[in-house]
Amino acid sequence: MQRRYHTLDVFTTTRFAGNPLAVFTDGDELSGDQMLAIAREMNLSETVFVQKPTDEEALARLRIFTTKEELKLAGHPVIGTWFLLAELGVVPAQEGGVHILQETGAGVLPVEIRFKDGRPHRVTMTQKEAAFKPAKLDKKKLASALGLSPKELGRGRHIVRPTSVVDWSASVVAAAA
Repeated sequence: MQRRYHTLDVFTTTRFAGNPLAVFTDGDELSGDQMLAIAREMNLSETVFVQKPTDEEALARLRIFTTKEELKLAGHPVIGTWFLLAELGVVPAQEGGVHILQETGAGVLPVEIRFKDGRPHRVTMTQKEAAFKPAKLDKKKLASALGLSPKELGRGRHIVRPTSVVDWSASVVAAAA
C-alpha cells in the first residue's frame, strides 16, 4: 500500500521547530485500524488523514489520530492540514480570505484561510462552545494534591467545584511569516 504524505512543522517558519504533524492527503479507502497503525508508525503526537467528506457542506473530512486513538478534534492538526491543503491548491487562493467548512469527529466546523501574495498566510479554526458536567473526584486525593486537608475544600478561599470538559471552544490561529 503506497500513500502520499507530508510532514509539517506547525506554528513556526523554522524547519524542525514547532509542532510536528504528518498529513496523508489520500486517506480514502483506509480503515480506522489502518490509520491507527500508520499513526503509530509515524510516532508523532498526531497524524491526519484527509478524506472525502460524508457531509455535503464540508470541503474535506479530517480524521486525526494519535499513536493510541482517534481524536474528535485537535488544534495544530487542523491548522497545519488546512495550511497544507491551501498550499497544494485544494483551497483556491483569494486575496483576503476564504471561509470553508470541514468535517471532523466533532462535527462540521468553520475554517478561515487568509492569503497574502497568493500563498496561505493565516488559518483560523473555530470549535463548538464548551459544555461542562460534574466530575467525580476523590476529595481526599484532590486535597492532598493541593496541599490541603479534605475539610478545607469548599470553605473560605478554597472553594472547589470539580468539573470536566465535555467539549471545548476556542479560536486557534497560525500565521506564516
